[in-house]
Amino acid sequence: MFIIKKFKLLNKKSKVLRYMLAFILFYALVGFLLLPIILKPILIDSVSEKLSRKVQLQSLKINPFTLSVTLNKFSITGKQHSNKQDERFFSLNQLFLNFNALALFNKTIAFDE
Repeated sequence: MFIIKKFKLLNKKSKVLRYMLAFILFYALVGFLLLPIILKPILIDSVSEKLSRKVQLQSLKINPFTLSVTLNKFSITGKQHSNKQDERFFSLNQLFLNFNALALFNKTIAFDE
């Protein structure tokens, strides 16, 4: 109760600053921690379903401030043969994608280097 009364006594600039800091903290927590946990199984399942192949991904890292995504140890195995084990069809040690946010103004999707 004391904290609520104290918050009401703050001037408008202090309230706006606190709301902005709370939003940035929430954005960082969701982007760094929650999104990779949610998107990793979705990415694996959807690619595996589309290609009818086994997909593996060690880690997915997202940086919401730089709008970048890093996939570590991403591999797609070939279709299983009767006398052979699964062989690797496609593999990447690390894939780094850096989304260009300014391209949204042109209604396009672009990636930086």
